[in-house]
Parts: sequence; structure tokens; C-alpha cells
Amino acid sequence: RTVSHNNNKQGPNGDESELFTTMSSSSTTRTIVITGGLGNLGTKLCNHLLDQNNNDGNKKYEVVLLEHPAFIKDKRPHSGAILVPCDLGNPSACNKALLQILQDVDVLVHFSAVNPYPNATWSESAQSMDHTFTIFQLAVLCKVRRVILASSNHVMGGYKDDSNYGPSSIHPDSDPKVGTIPLDRNQIATGGDAIAYGTAKLAGERLARTLGQLYSDTTTFVVLRIGWCQPGENKPSTLSAAGSPPEFLTTKEEVAAEVVVDA
Repeated sequence: RTVSHNNNKQGPNGDESELFTTMSSSSTTRTIVITGGLGNLGTKLCNHLLDQNNNDGNKKYEVVLLEHPAFIKDKRPHSGAILVPCDLGNPSACNKALLQILQDVDVLVHFSAVNPYPNATWSESAQSMDHTFTIFQLAVLCKVRRVILASSNHVMGGYKDDSNYGPSSIHPDSDPKVGTIPLDRNQIATGGDAIAYGTAKLAGERLARTLGQLYSDTTTFVVLRIGWCQPGENKPSTLSAAGSPPEFLTTKEEVAAEVVVDA
């Protein structure tokens, strides 16, 4: 099986880890499509997968990165990656390309978000939901074999301040409590409370659950609630209480202006 979108790609098979296992295919190369492919986590995953390819021509993975045209850089994160400009917020503009790209894909990993940090506004989070709704529906339509949603610990962050719950008392099937209030509430103005951000992730989780039940014969869904993963080496010594890099922190004046505009 081959599908052409800049390069020819063979329909994949095999397994390296449980997440990337697929049930049907005809070759040993597995095709992974990553949305938000030039972002922090997309870059890390791309490099991890392609670094496992052998130099003898036997590829374990082919990686296709989908990224908004405004964030396309001169260099790809890995020389072996295929980079495709795509604005998931404008599906009518990239629908045909996506329908072609997603044919015979083994795994779609969805990272794309308008603001991937806890200080995302409701407007940004609503647009992030649009990204998720679009790519999930197209994945089901194209019968992508597995879809992985990068969700967040902030879906359950409300438990942090709930004295009724302690260590090991929260499980994947526990009710969601979106948002994480900083210990220093003055940080909300810059770092955010993750309520809008977590709500967007929760909406994606629920859609994944529904589509997974309806289309389990062709497409399976996996949700990963990911914690704070920094760019670069992700050292504990450089973690911030806000959970956002400095360039994504807003000022109190910017927050106040946004409230006026939204009102």
C-alpha cells in the first residue's frame, strides 16, 4: 500500500510500544502523524521515533508533522520528518490535504493547541477544541488505526485543594475537576488557573471516549494526561510554579485588557 503526499509511504505494521501498536498492516514501517509537530512535545516525540530508524534503509517509523504555517521554521526538528503546513483552525483550507495524509496512517498523535499552557484564555481554549474536533472526525473518517490525545493533569487539578482526597485516591475514572489554582493566587494573573485550558482538554477526552465506543472496530483512542514537560532537557531544577515558560506569561495589564474586550 502506498499513499503519496510529498513522499510515498508504505502502510505500516508491527509494535515497539503499546501506544504505537496497530492491528493490521502489511509492512514493518509505521506511519505516525503528529499535530502541533513543531511544538515542544511534538518535537520530542518526532526525534525519539526517528532516532530509532536504522541506517540500512529499514525504517521503523515514518513521521509526518502537521504545523500551522505561521510556525513553520527553516529547519525541521529531524531531517527524516515530513513537514506539512496545516491550520486546523481553518479546516476548509486543508481538508483535502488531511484526507490524503491520514489514509493508511497507523497512529495520529494530537498535540495541537492555540495556547498549550495553563494561562490559555477561553477564546484560545475554544479554538483548541476546534482543532481537536476537526482532526478526530477526520481520523475516524480515514480509519486511522489509533488516535492518541495529549491531555493534561489540569483536567484533575481541582483535587489539589480538596481535603477529601489524598495520595492514591484519584484514578482515571474519577470525576474531572478542571483547573489548578496556584498556591500563590497572585500568580493567576500571569500563569493562569488552567480552568479554560483544562476544559478544552476534557472536551477532547469526552469526544475520544465517544468516538472510541462508536468506531472501535476501525479506530481506537488513547488519552494521556501529561504533566508539566518543559522544552529542552526538562530538568526539575528549572520547573516554574506557573507551569508556563516566561514568554507565555501574561501581565496583569494584559489580563485586564482581555477581560474588557471579552466583556
